Amino acid sequence: MSGIARLKKDELRIVAEEIGLVVNEGMKKSELRRLIEDSDVFKNDNEAVKSAVEDVLENRNKKSDQDSEIEIERLKIERIKLELQLAQVKANECLVNFPGDNYDLHNSELYQRERKDHQGEPVCLLVHNSEILPIINKCSSFTKLQRIIAWCMRFKENARNPLQRTTGNLTVPELSAALICLVRSVQFVYFSKDIQCIMKGEKLSNSSKLLNLSPFLDEKNVLRVGGRLQHSELPLNHKHPMLIPNNCNICDLIIDHYHVFYLHTGVEATLANLRTQFWITNGRSTVKRVLHKCLKCLK
Repeated sequence: MSGIARLKKDELRIVAEEIGLVVNEGMKKSELRRLIEDSDVFKNDNEAVKSAVEDVLENRNKKSDQDSEIEIERLKIERIKLELQLAQVKANECLVNFPGDNYDLHNSELYQRERKDHQGEPVCLLVHNSEILPIINKCSSFTKLQRIIAWCMRFKENARNPLQRTTGNLTVPELSAALICLVRSVQFVYFSKDIQCIMKGEKLSNSSKLLNLSPFLDEKNVLRVGGRLQHSELPLNHKHPMLIPNNCNICDLIIDHYHVFYLHTGVEATLANLRTQFWITNGRSTVKRVLHKCLKCLK
């Protein structure tokens, strides 16, 4: 039987005991094999021997798989240990190079040299991006745009925290954060002057489109509509919807999203649904313009 030739010494001993043979201590592999092959069971009941051999081989394969899994887990643990050691080494290097408590920055040679080279009045610069995100003009769906930004933000967080990666489907907080990011980026492009006035505590100019809306910045620096509804018990988005300019692509995407989501409602209904979260400047005429492009409604 070819299966016996593949067995090891301990496995031959198990097979011999399974078929009822007496195995003496200290028997070699060749002796065990000869004992099995010369037995009456091997000659008369070959199926019993074959079954015993197959059981032994199956147990060997299971043990091999278990050993492989254990080895993989061991390697994973070793990798994590190495990453932690590397992080600890980097942290120690930072501590070694960091000045002590008794270090006087103002009396240091570097500080004095830089101070001499840069004599003059201090200047504060406010720098902001004056261009809208290119992806906004390339997407034809608001939901798709929101999810793309959410995936990008997750990638950024995973890159910052490689040991605490977020996996799986996008969550509601991630989608909400992506929406805030989108709205804020658009507002800083189209309402930059108004935002600067609000941040400085100044009044808006008389030519501002937002003058009658009492806009303010919330804790996330999102520009929202103000007004008397702040004393109501409505949700934040209902009381103070986020301001959206009417002359950008994201405005059309939002209107189209609400129009389709509520089963192709008319201008007034779409505008009312929109204002539960967004406030579009010149909203009625803008919604009417977008809805005129809806092919299903035209049919």
